[in-house]
Amino acid sequence: LANISNLLFASKYLERIGDHAVNLCESVIYMVTGERVHLN
Repeated sequence: LANISNLLFASKYLERIGDHAVNLCESVIYMVTGERVHLN
């Protein structure tokens, strides 16, 4: 049960890291090109 709990926390944090990476990429694209994009 503890392993499952750790796996759930890890997957949640990996998803948040991915979300931050997408936000960073959207910001860089905006700074370089001046156009807003929404990456999914």
